[in-house]
Amino acid sequence: MTTFKRIKIQYIRVLTVLLVFLTVFSNFSSITVFAEEDYGYEADVISAIVVNETRDKVLYEKEADKQIYPASTTKVLMALVVASSIEEGAYSLDDTFAAYDELYFDIPWDGSTANIQPGEVMTVREFLYCALMVSANEACNALAVNDSGSVDAFVEKMNEKAAELGCENSHFSDTHGIYHDDHYTTARDMYRIFSAVMNDPILSEIITTPEYVVPENNKSEERELYNTNMLIDSEGPLYYEYALGGKTGYTEEAGCCLVSAAEKDGERLICIVMGADFADLEDGRRVPGSFVEAKELYEWCYSEYGDQPLIDPTQPVASLPVRYGKDVHSVDVIPKEGTYVYMRKSEAEKWVTYEVKFKKDTLNAPVRAGEKVGTIDAVYNGELIGSSKLIAAEDVKFSLGQMFKESTLMKLLVLSTIVLVLTVLFRIILFRRK
Repeated sequence: MTTFKRIKIQYIRVLTVLLVFLTVFSNFSSITVFAEEDYGYEADVISAIVVNETRDKVLYEKEADKQIYPASTTKVLMALVVASSIEEGAYSLDDTFAAYDELYFDIPWDGSTANIQPGEVMTVREFLYCALMVSANEACNALAVNDSGSVDAFVEKMNEKAAELGCENSHFSDTHGIYHDDHYTTARDMYRIFSAVMNDPILSEIITTPEYVVPENNKSEERELYNTNMLIDSEGPLYYEYALGGKTGYTEEAGCCLVSAAEKDGERLICIVMGADFADLEDGRRVPGSFVEAKELYEWCYSEYGDQPLIDPTQPVASLPVRYGKDVHSVDVIPKEGTYVYMRKSEAEKWVTYEVKFKKDTLNAPVRAGEKVGTIDAVYNGELIGSSKLIAAEDVKFSLGQMFKESTLMKLLVLSTIVLVLTVLFRIILFRRK
């Protein structure tokens, strides 16, 4: 074999090993990607997340870490930066300023506005209402320049605020959400931002307001503002009685977006839906599908999740046999304490298992109500999530007659006693005769 052939064979072997290595590791990487949880329900959106703020628990998510365009939901981050400046004492809600000349510089002709004019004087509060209620893009630019001197400087503060809130997959390049390639976020990051907004007393009041009137000023007559969030429109077809407020958004690239909150029976949920399509209502109207999807998600979460009675003190766990009981041959066993865990009904029914241990398989009368007879543990995903003592549900009295009927030993003992007595009597009689 020539040297050239040897080199060629070695080269083929090395190439084969490399191909096998790459194939194995490419397959390995594909199988280590975890599939999203099967909720038995899927929102018709690009990405979504629902979090129970009261419990700090994610109830639903779909592609929650996928980078998407946020459209005008961006404005909640803009408002959060303004609220931070107010809290720091840079200015107040009631301070006035004039809108600068170039406030429309990056807004397309079809962008949403409140028709604010250059030089128009309003309070910070009124600019915020315009930005958050009717999604006025120019109001965002005006607030930015008033806060930081320029839009670019303010956008830097927006990105700093997002990072401060733990947003790891977001970057913002304007104040309002007009489409840019480098303006993106995720549903999970938007949850972090909107959660902060809902916990801010200034902003939470604005986004939960259905109607607001901006008074007449130097450039404009009185403005009547109506919130674009259809979930809080009590006369609209998509009104949701538990909705608190939120912020809408739409661009062709982002689709229909909505960040919102609702509260029912003390459980506050935050719902982020991004990239919904438009939906047709029964009355023929075509509306942003983000409202439909958010409302359905709220209804699903509130009906599916709750404090599930994993260990119910009113329900017998078992019925234990009882020996020597008066007219009773068994007794119900119940948990002493109840265990309630907030989770999905389907999870509780399918995945919670129980470990029951009894001190004895059969009890002897008398049995007292409340007497400990064992323990019960509720286990979910290998983790103990609840436990209780097991107790007798009622008294069981002792019956000597029943004991005689049921106990072979007692029968033998009685029989032996009779035999012994008869033997003794027999001997006494014999003794007396003698």
